[in-house]
Amino acid sequence: MLNNSLAGVALSGDRFFYVNPLETDGQSLFNHGSAGRAPWFGCACCPSSIARLLPQVGGTMYAHGADDIYLLLYGGSRTEVVLAHGKVRLEQRTGYPFEGEITLGVGVDTPQEFTLRLRIPTGAREQFVPGELYSYTSPVTEQWKIVVNGKPVNTPLVKGFAGIRREWAAGDQVTLTLPMPLRFSTCDERVEANRGRIAVSRGPLVYCAEEVDNDGRVQRFFMPQLPEQSDCGLRTIDDGPLNGMVELRVPMGDVTGSADHMRMVPYFAWNNRGNASMIVWTPSDRTSAEQAMAAGQFDAAKYGTVTASCNQQDVAAVCDGHRPQSSEDTTIPRWTSFWKRGEAQSIRLLFDIPQSVGKLGVYWAAGDGCALPTSWTLMVLRDGAWTPFDKYITDSYRVEADTYNVIHPASELVCDGLKLKTTPQPGQCVGILDIDLDASESAPGQ
Repeated sequence: MLNNSLAGVALSGDRFFYVNPLETDGQSLFNHGSAGRAPWFGCACCPSSIARLLPQVGGTMYAHGADDIYLLLYGGSRTEVVLAHGKVRLEQRTGYPFEGEITLGVGVDTPQEFTLRLRIPTGAREQFVPGELYSYTSPVTEQWKIVVNGKPVNTPLVKGFAGIRREWAAGDQVTLTLPMPLRFSTCDERVEANRGRIAVSRGPLVYCAEEVDNDGRVQRFFMPQLPEQSDCGLRTIDDGPLNGMVELRVPMGDVTGSADHMRMVPYFAWNNRGNASMIVWTPSDRTSAEQAMAAGQFDAAKYGTVTASCNQQDVAAVCDGHRPQSSEDTTIPRWTSFWKRGEAQSIRLLFDIPQSVGKLGVYWAAGDGCALPTSWTLMVLRDGAWTPFDKYITDSYRVEADTYNVIHPASELVCDGLKLKTTPQPGQCVGILDIDLDASESAPGQ
């Protein structure tokens, strides 16, 4: 819930991810035509699902039987439970998930015996989450502790819960302390993308590094050796959207030599300060970091030779790597059909080497003399002939402002060129701020 569901919605509550990537270069359009959160989706199941989930969290924090109470989630809260022998009032006071101490006040009208069962997360015991996918790089040595009315209590774990059975009286207080050191995890070797990489967590939270905190792309960092806890730093952020959250400072190598540590924030809070690079799984060697830096560089060569049916002198704007902030962005170049108002136009991408095409997105210009087109389509060049682009079954040629309008091929597509054909509104010109092309040289024989 903390690291997946919560990450899907912005702190402002009005922008959403459709997927939760664990790394981005700040340019790739991973979120339905956006390199960050979007205000809505054509198929809006995710925003409505998160709107249903969050109000239900309070109802999942506690559970009970006839004479036992389970604490399932930790957070400041109050509840009243009716057991076989009367009502029990509980109040949690805690800074969790940023702090590991949870204090529970117990209130009863008359003393009664029952079992209080406190969940001890696997992250405080042997691994971040159950299963064989992830493993801590070193054994857990810090121990969780329970104190009742100032006295330590030793209790065995049963199915992940520490049970305390006693006769409870009004004013009793329980304090659970969960260890909160930085932990480093590796992944099962069968997950190719995570090989030779390290993830950082603290308590129940996965952490990530963002460009906004690190003066440049975070793909430049690598972790040649696991740092000591004493070499890592913690700071409570005291301003901005992340006010009150805990930031980490982790020693790192840097292929540019500009930093000796990486600042990290809770993953669920990323992308609330603009679209930029982010990483969760950090390489453990310099070579991997250098490759990641090279792979993230914008490559205009993949577009091949770009021509337009009119205004050829400005057509380079569609493949210059500049990301628009909106359809009315006037700070970057654009191509328009200003002198051919109301006439159908086209832009051709003729590849020097056959390309394997994954998707194409168009960012339309609007305002300042341009209007969104009536429609557009793609054509594919193969064996010297232009044929219609066979698009993925759920895709459509959208004409929306302030986003990339993305089309995917229905199946693997290797071609020699693409042609974007657009029909403007009557008497209007059409404009394009950027074309995003996901393409790579095809393997021999394709």
